[in-house]
Amino acid sequence: MSRSSLFDLIADKVVRRVLPSDKPRKSWVGQGSGKPCDGCEKPITTTEIKLGLPGDMILRFHIPCEDFWRTATANDGDGSRR
Repeated sequence: MSRSSLFDLIADKVVRRVLPSDKPRKSWVGQGSGKPCDGCEKPITTTEIKLGLPGDMILRFHIPCEDFWRTATANDGDGSRR
């Protein structure tokens, strides 16, 4: 999937409220477990890093997908990763 297609997919999910637009209070990074990325829907394998955003629902992203989500929601990061 091209970068622009991936961004469009994630931005569309934000518009349709499939993904939240609120800025997370905190996030965490860990090893993938095979569960799908909430951005691109592809598995986050055990050899990949995942970023999780806790809240009403836990979101799991590949790092590039999380970057696109932050761009699509104007939550461009401010050191909130912990």
